[in-house]
Amino acid sequence: LAERALAGTVAGALFTQMAYIGLGCGAWLAAHRIAVHRAAAVRGAVLWILAAMLVLTALNDLGVSPVLAALREQAGPGQVMDWAVRERFAGWHALSAGLYVATAVLGAALAALQARGR
Repeated sequence: LAERALAGTVAGALFTQMAYIGLGCGAWLAAHRIAVHRAAAVRGAVLWILAAMLVLTALNDLGVSPVLAALREQAGPGQVMDWAVRERFAGWHALSAGLYVATAVLGAALAALQARGR
């Protein structure tokens, strides 16, 4: 999008929707894994990877995203952030991106485990 603030708002809304879908699917997969494998599910890596993905997704969406939204609001609509707010925003944004990448890496590991039949 041409306007950076609007692009951030749209991306934030998309990431929120994706988080809700991910939390729902992850919870269903974890419950299914436990129902099918019972106690063995806790000993396997699949359930723990799913749990880590759920925690990281919830932390990002429920913890970090509201801070980013508050910092964006602090600048006001269409306003340029001052230096201090921009620095705080950059730090929180980097944390959010890191959590997102970590979740994606865990998802790739989960897919690899499933492909190997574990």
